[in-house]
Amino acid sequence: MSPHFGQTKIEKRKDERGGRPLIEVGSNATGRERVEGMTWDSRLRLDVVDDEIIITLPGTSYSVTYFKRANSPQLLARNISHTDDLRTPMTLSDFLSRAWRVANDKARELGWIV
Repeated sequence: MSPHFGQTKIEKRKDERGGRPLIEVGSNATGRERVEGMTWDSRLRLDVVDDEIIITLPGTSYSVTYFKRANSPQLLARNISHTDDLRTPMTLSDFLSRAWRVANDKARELGWIV
């Protein structure tokens, strides 16, 4: 029986040399793989250039630029990726959600927002 949308079938892949589990990988009804236990936030790249915070996921097309207008209490986004990148198990919506959190943390650290 195949998984319904939102349900995930988990399998353990084995190390070819020692037979130990390497990582748990699942595939959901969309056919996309997702990796269990991986911290994606640590893979995001953050660059501050002038008055912009640029977040990318290296090896993918995912990118978004955040900035703050003088009258705005929050960050605004531009140059937003628009489609899922099939080279990564992370969906675009997951990337944008994580990028928003990382950018807001950095903006607070820089004193741009409270």
